[in-house]
Amino acid sequence: MKRIDVKWLWLLGSLLVLNLALLIYLLLGNSKPPLRENHPLLEQILNFDTSQTEQFEELRMVHHEKVSNKNEQIKTLKGRLFSKIENSNEEDDTAAIAQRIGKLTGEIDLLTRQHFQEIRKICNEEQRIAFDNFLKEILNGNRPQNPPALNGDRPQGPPPGGRPPMEGMPPPPR
Repeated sequence: MKRIDVKWLWLLGSLLVLNLALLIYLLLGNSKPPLRENHPLLEQILNFDTSQTEQFEELRMVHHEKVSNKNEQIKTLKGRLFSKIENSNEEDDTAAIAQRIGKLTGEIDLLTRQHFQEIRKICNEEQRIAFDNFLKEILNGNRPQNPPALNGDRPQGPPPGGRPPMEGMPPPPR
């Protein structure tokens, strides 16, 4: 019978312990992603003072809580909806579930609109102009790369320093 080397036993034991620790962390760890602590894009665009920042954080927390609740309901309903694929005779129930998902999605949109209205109320006149410009850009499907100044102007041209060359890539076609 062959004798097992002690080094290999230690290595195998260490790997087993690490795998067990990772499994425990994944199972018992916080399953929800952490809420972002800062909002640099909105902060740069609106330049809130201390009082406005406190009001904004309160609005953000309330909005997040309401929307999270609706998203959890949608997740549960979608689980029920797609678990019924095997039972094709339950079409009436699936239509009702799909309608409920649509209703909840509409409620989230209304909550978000209300949230934007509340944010706009805490802005001064200059901030309102910048906020309105920001919303127009978002609604047009654009996410600003460089936040606009309070007057809504954007710097023209590429970012400072330009784009770094991509090694190994051919030049773009002309």
